[in-house]
Amino acid sequence: METSWAKHLDKIVDMIADGVTIVDGKCRFEFVNESAARMLGGPRSEILGRSCHDPRWRITTPDGAPFPQDRLACAVAISTAEPVSGIEYRIERPDRTSIVLSASAHPIFDEDGSVAGAITCFTDITRRGKAR
Repeated sequence: METSWAKHLDKIVDMIADGVTIVDGKCRFEFVNESAARMLGGPRSEILGRSCHDPRWRITTPDGAPFPQDRLACAVAISTAEPVSGIEYRIERPDRTSIVLSASAHPIFDEDGSVAGAITCFTDITRRGKAR
C-alpha cells in the first residue's frame, strides 16, 4: 500500500499556526486555512470570495495611519510578480478587535507565465508590539 503525503495536505496546512491564504489575481480569497480564518475574524465561508481589500477589515498601519491597499502583501506580489515579506499592518475584525499582522506573499503563475494570484502567509505579531 502506497501512502502519499499530498492527500494529507489540507490537514497539514490547517495545523499551521500562521495564516495561509491563496488569492486570485484580483486578491479574492480562494483558500483560507483555519488560522487565517481565526485571525481575520470569521468562518471560512464568510471569507472565501471576499477581497483582501474589503473595507470591513479596516486595514491600517500598526500605529493606526491609513494603509494603502496596493501595499498589502498579496497585492504587491501580484503587481510586481515578485515575492515580498515583512509587510506589517493592523486589521480590525468584524467583532471590533484588532490585531497586527506581519505578512509575506509569493506570486502564483499560470501555464503562460502570467501572474494568476498569490499565496500569503501571515503571523499575528500583536504581542510583540505591546512588549516594546
